[in-house]
Amino acid sequence: MDTITLDAQARETGTKHARAIRRTGHVPCVLYGHGEEPFSFQVDERRLTQIAFTDTVNRIEVQVDGSTWTCVLKDLAFHPITDRIIHADFQVLKDGEKVKIAVPVHFEGKAAGEVQGGMLQRVSHKLRVSATAEFLPSHVTIDVSPLMVGDSVQVRDLSLEGVTFEDSASQVVAKVVGKRAEPLDDEEAEGGAAEGTEEATDEG
Repeated sequence: MDTITLDAQARETGTKHARAIRRTGHVPCVLYGHGEEPFSFQVDERRLTQIAFTDTVNRIEVQVDGSTWTCVLKDLAFHPITDRIIHADFQVLKDGEKVKIAVPVHFEGKAAGEVQGGMLQRVSHKLRVSATAEFLPSHVTIDVSPLMVGDSVQVRDLSLEGVTFEDSASQVVAKVVGKRAEPLDDEEAEGGAAEGTEEATDEG
């Protein structure tokens, strides 16, 4: 996991001050953690956007007036119309203390089933994990190359040292499905119709 430095400034709390901060192109933020007093600060919106919209999770060194906190970006709030970031929460990382966070999924390789004409479906693009700072992953990498048509990867199939996956064990992360059935020719269609008259179909 890489470390990014984020320069910030202390701020006053309250709705009025938050609106004023946003008008200057900054985002009101707060950091918190076990044994830490919540601390309110503001950061440049463009810089926060660069950090937030990446395909990895990073350690973030929040620096305010000579003080530094090692954090992870925990949560974001967006404007309902413009989708601009209007608030951010940061959680302080402490040795031996577990953090729960959503991390991106990276898929690598070409599924064997795609060579057979199947299609890879990337179902889960983020997974929730918990780990101490030492083992907290920046992302989860899944090699899909062994997957044949009909195969899937579920959360229960994943394993990372020191990491607990918080999503349901049966949650599908990726799967390979067969290609769509091709149109039948006249002879095949007639044969299928004939068989259909002899066999009952259970649609329940």
